Amino acid sequence: MKWAMRRRHIFANNTMSLVSQFIDKCFQIKALYIVAYDLLTEFYTLYLYLDIGEEKTPDMGKDMENTENPHSRDTMREKRVKDLMLDLGTLEHISPETKVAEAVRMLREKWQSLCPAFLLVVDEIRNKEEILGVLSMDDILSHMQPSAEPMEELPIFWQGQFHEECEAILEKQAGEVMLQVTHVIHQSGTLMEALHLTNSGKVDWLPVVEKGEVVGILIKEDLFKEVVAMAERSG
Repeated sequence: MKWAMRRRHIFANNTMSLVSQFIDKCFQIKALYIVAYDLLTEFYTLYLYLDIGEEKTPDMGKDMENTENPHSRDTMREKRVKDLMLDLGTLEHISPETKVAEAVRMLREKWQSLCPAFLLVVDEIRNKEEILGVLSMDDILSHMQPSAEPMEELPIFWQGQFHEECEAILEKQAGEVMLQVTHVIHQSGTLMEALHLTNSGKVDWLPVVEKGEVVGILIKEDLFKEVVAMAERSG
């Protein structure tokens, strides 16, 4: 009787040990999956930027456009990134050495003319213009902090501090304040892909590429305009 109970006890302990090992393996596999997904995402972004296999891209895009989606509720063809992107020629360019004070004056003119309120920061690299980032009102205001490091105590504020921060930020260069390029998307990309990149990267814009060249800019506001258009059609 005692031997039988001992055998059951040993069996129970072994079973719990195996279950524990199985759970640990599951967590390890999940962690590997997350790492693999992040690596694939970064590789895909690099793939688009370098435009590897460009010759296949148009055919693939065409096949996707001609494939009927059984879950679509709209008979109209869904737009692609190239349908919403802004042409580079219509956007104001500044260099990374441009003073923020000058950029602020340019942004004011854009607000008055109802144009997209941001500036492209462009530099010449290897005899070719390259987009380094964008500069907007949010980027300027987010840098108006006494310190970028987390403070152990509550911040202290005083009268006149805002003017001091204004004077400091206006003397900086655009390259110090701009929001840098983190993701790109191909012009044949889908709107859902663009939305995923803006959400995951926490950015409001994406450079649009074709054959390794930036051909336009997609802003998040234009993605929301498509949501508005859908709401108006469904209403």
